[in-house]
Amino acid sequence: MEQDNPFLALFESPASAKVSSKQPLPASLVSLKPLIHEFLGFTWDPSQVGLILIESSNQSHDDDITLPTLENALFERLLLSDPISQQIPAVDPKKAWNGPGYFKESRCMSYLGGCLRPIIQGLRSSRPSADQSLMKSLRDLVVRNMITAFLEPDIYQGQDLYGQVFELLSDHAYQSENGVFLELLISADWLILGYFATSALPAELFIQCDTPANLNAGSAYGDTALGVLLTMSCLPKFEIQPYDFFESPSNQTPAVHSATEARIWTGLQNHRDKLTVLFKQFLKASDKAKHLLLEWIGNCLKANVGRGKLWTSAVGGLLGNDYVSDGFALNLGGVLLRLCEPFVSGVKNPRILKIRPNYTATQVQNDPSVHMKGLHEETTLVPNSEESLNPMIDQEASMNFISDIFFLTQKCLNVGFRVAQEKFMKLNQELNRHQTLYREVIGSNREAVETIQKRMNVIMTRYLSIKAALLEPNTLKAHMDLTTATSAFLVQVAMSEGQLINSEKFIPLSFPLPKHIPLGLKFIPEFVMENICEHMLYVKRFNPYHFEEAGYENLYSTLELILAFTGSPTWTKNPHLRARLAECLDCLLPHHALQEKNLGNSMACGSFHRQQVFMAHPLRLQIVPTLLHVFVSIETTGQAVQFEEKFSYRRPMYDVIKYLWDMEEYRDMFVSLAKSAEEHIDDEEAPLFLRFMNLLINDAIFLLDEGLDLMKQIQEMQSKRAEWQSLPANERGQSEAQYRHVGRMARYQNIMGMETIEMLERLSSHIKAIFTHPSMVDRLGGMLNYFLKNLVGPDRKKFKVDKVEEYDFRPADIVTTICKTYINLKDCEVFLAAVSADGRSYSPDLFKQAEGVLLKIGKMDMIADLQEIDTSVCNLAASQKADDELFADAPDHFLDPIMSILMNDPVKLPDSGQIVDRQTIARHLLSDQSDPFNRMPLTLDKVIPQTELKQEIQNWVATKRKTTTSS
Repeated sequence: MEQDNPFLALFESPASAKVSSKQPLPASLVSLKPLIHEFLGFTWDPSQVGLILIESSNQSHDDDITLPTLENALFERLLLSDPISQQIPAVDPKKAWNGPGYFKESRCMSYLGGCLRPIIQGLRSSRPSADQSLMKSLRDLVVRNMITAFLEPDIYQGQDLYGQVFELLSDHAYQSENGVFLELLISADWLILGYFATSALPAELFIQCDTPANLNAGSAYGDTALGVLLTMSCLPKFEIQPYDFFESPSNQTPAVHSATEARIWTGLQNHRDKLTVLFKQFLKASDKAKHLLLEWIGNCLKANVGRGKLWTSAVGGLLGNDYVSDGFALNLGGVLLRLCEPFVSGVKNPRILKIRPNYTATQVQNDPSVHMKGLHEETTLVPNSEESLNPMIDQEASMNFISDIFFLTQKCLNVGFRVAQEKFMKLNQELNRHQTLYREVIGSNREAVETIQKRMNVIMTRYLSIKAALLEPNTLKAHMDLTTATSAFLVQVAMSEGQLINSEKFIPLSFPLPKHIPLGLKFIPEFVMENICEHMLYVKRFNPYHFEEAGYENLYSTLELILAFTGSPTWTKNPHLRARLAECLDCLLPHHALQEKNLGNSMACGSFHRQQVFMAHPLRLQIVPTLLHVFVSIETTGQAVQFEEKFSYRRPMYDVIKYLWDMEEYRDMFVSLAKSAEEHIDDEEAPLFLRFMNLLINDAIFLLDEGLDLMKQIQEMQSKRAEWQSLPANERGQSEAQYRHVGRMARYQNIMGMETIEMLERLSSHIKAIFTHPSMVDRLGGMLNYFLKNLVGPDRKKFKVDKVEEYDFRPADIVTTICKTYINLKDCEVFLAAVSADGRSYSPDLFKQAEGVLLKIGKMDMIADLQEIDTSVCNLAASQKADDELFADAPDHFLDPIMSILMNDPVKLPDSGQIVDRQTIARHLLSDQSDPFNRMPLTLDKVIPQTELKQEIQNWVATKRKTTTSS
């Protein structure tokens, strides 16, 4: 049976685990006699001076002690009204022995508490194991009698049992570092804890005495009675301690891992359910007990906020001892999630409308009914000022329980689940790095292989343990219920104009979104939204089927949150947060490559409900503009994110766009946005789709170029790698580390570059006008020419490396995609002219080289179209060359000062007074809305057409052509 108990490792030993269950005492306990004398202070033997004599008709001496006689004797001892009168006197008063004071105690709880203290202290000593076992039996007997006293107080009429307990709890000995009272609560079963929790005064005393002396000491909460219960988990109390499960995971099969995980889940579920019952009992015991428990939770969370700080994560277990363990935080989160169930279960539960957004306001935070302190210091979704919020705060009464438990839970998830998930992801990355190292050294250095294997086993043990703790099914469901309810709640806060939230009914989301700035969002901390994102992303990676279990109605609410907040900087100022919400949209996709990697056949887990989100939601077509808006906004001036971050944010967006593009109604939406952009191309603010296309081209140029440069570096490093063997160990290690770093960077750039160029090809198959607009076409043509030249020309040998698949470098696929883009636009003469006019990369043999590569990689079906393009471009190139020669002597004021080309549509910039070609400034303003000459703000509608100069240029061109023709 021991192997069936997933938390056996949480006890001191298997033996102690058994003692804590209700095992019968041994039938004969003769050797217990001296322990009864020492700890209980009574006897049946009148020769034992100083002890209390029990005159039982069933027992005349100490030599044959049985379970019934011992229990009866203790009961008789408790009923003595004057124990002193029963004390056995000494013949010689000088030799009298009086023993500890509690031996003479007539009060029930005072006597039992007095007995318990030395018993527990004795258990901690180095007594023989036989004594230890018998002392545990005595301990259990004393505890059972304490329980009986509480359950049947009439037996001890006239005694103030509660007052006696209070004296015990106030006794320094019970609050000392020995922690005797704590030991009592830990060793007692759930029955005594349940009694403390269900009666008002004991519940209040329990929590008061279970509160650390230093409220700001985070780890101190783990040392309390409740804290010990919350710490029980498959995770160790301290990170540096060994893990009790998944030992030597590389030697075990996946089936064994699954069985271990199932056992852990059973233990966690039962334990968290019991804890939830206990917490509910405390909450119902009395108003004061409810306040004390919520205050305990709030103080605990505030004291452990540091768990989520970057510096804590960086140092890992070194400073982790300052805070409660991951197991504690996850268990507390599991309990709080269960307490939220009455108002989060079901679809759009009307009780969530009772949550008050202004719970976090400074003034409200001072209210006794608010137990999660410090939230007024958190960054909110919409920046606020206290002056503007005061009128709203004053209108609200004291906070209700639903608001209190909601924000306590959200904070707990932030310092618990989020932190554990981040650790888990770091372990995942570390494991991948060691697997790469293992593949590199296997077969060469046996000692290094063994070292890496040992390290991988340690990492995998931690990885599997944290994964099991995070994915316990009942907690996962409760977490999804809260995520769904929070999504609906935030949408309602956003849609409630002129008030914090409409508490009467749900207001349907509609587009275009209202222009008002929702008042309630000025109080909602960003971490509430972050909790939603973290949960969605984690479920996508490791249990995507859970989305199917949640059902369409719940996913419906999540999609509404994404639509409402992703595309609205007014409602969510933080661009990082909007980008994370876009990642959540990727989570809802019916199919993921990650599912194939982690779950085998991804379709086996079903996808019906996720498909319905994209096929049946009435607002589903808003996904397209919302997605493009956040794609553009993460690079907009004033909201810029780190350069590397933007690509990691955009990658999941590519997955969503690819999925949507294959459905006609979504594809039509893209085309519609492109047509709208064409119609509004000269508006003060550049159209959304035009900015999107501009960024795609920018990204493609950067990523493909960086990828090629890194592949060239890898080739050079591989050619020198053999020479590194002669270097000193530290230099060789540095060179190998740099080699691996460049390899990782190359892989990332190649993946993103391929994604981006495929996106351009996909869009160009149905959209032409934007690609051939003057502000776009030259850059597109030049980009395609440049990369085609590098991959099909003589320089392509510079990118040839060993094990090319490790770097995701797919030159054949890039060439194919580039050629498809040419073919998509082959009927657009403006595009072909731009290709021919590219003086940097275009040459007459460019497409012939490309044809040779296509033939080599088996893409013969594209060659005829490419030959047609080659002919057209050659003709246009010849014409362009003739024009370049014809207009070579153009006056300087006819030339664009930035590009040094003849202007077709000259315009004057209002601040700097410079005259440039409209095409040049339009392209510049897509990325930077400022005058390139003096950095003053500028939009395209502010430029001043130079009609006379334009006419002058046209006349000069006409004259030059006429002169050439006549000659």
